[in-house]
Amino acid sequence: MVAVNNYEALGKGRYRVAFDNGVSCILYRSEAAQLSIEVQCSLTDENYEYLINEIVGKRAKKRAMHILEQMDRTEHQLREKLAKGEYPQECIDSAVEYVKKYRYLDDERFTEIKVRHYLAVGKPARYIQNKLREKGIANAQIEDMLDDFGYNPQEMALKLAKRKKIGPFRPDEESRKQNRQKDMAALIRAGFDYDVVSEIIGADFIADDTDDDL
Repeated sequence: MVAVNNYEALGKGRYRVAFDNGVSCILYRSEAAQLSIEVQCSLTDENYEYLINEIVGKRAKKRAMHILEQMDRTEHQLREKLAKGEYPQECIDSAVEYVKKYRYLDDERFTEIKVRHYLAVGKPARYIQNKLREKGIANAQIEDMLDDFGYNPQEMALKLAKRKKIGPFRPDEESRKQNRQKDMAALIRAGFDYDVVSEIIGADFIADDTDDDL
């Protein structure tokens, strides 16, 4: 038997239910009514398993699907969202495995899409790593993806310089000299190493019609 320790009304027909085994979850009035759940009641082991797997667990899977339909996310982000909804850990694990099984959740695909986008706009490895780590992607996975894309810091810095029209993409030598420190600071703030920045800012003038796929 599993006893109900707390049965708290949250409004809008929702209740927070805490059990004596340490598990808690949010139930809607109709869900609680199915098993006659109320304060200081007890559930048989069979009814408790039904609650976790068939009622709350299925709702967690639907919620996970809805979250991923709105925006592609990493496993870490999805787990965070479900945890905020106060789903039990068992239900979160089950929901994550469900969406991974049908490839609605795929950290490798997410990483590939993000790295491709960041490289297209000339973002440095440091920026990419920081952004993806925030989303729960492991360093090794990020580095492998950068290697797959043939990441080259000089090419990325040059691409960003072109987009910002700074350094070798300024219209004349005088403008380049006057803005040298400012341009270097812009690329360093973007996350490029000093040596890479010095090489790019010190490069010869490059016409503005340079191929975008530098």
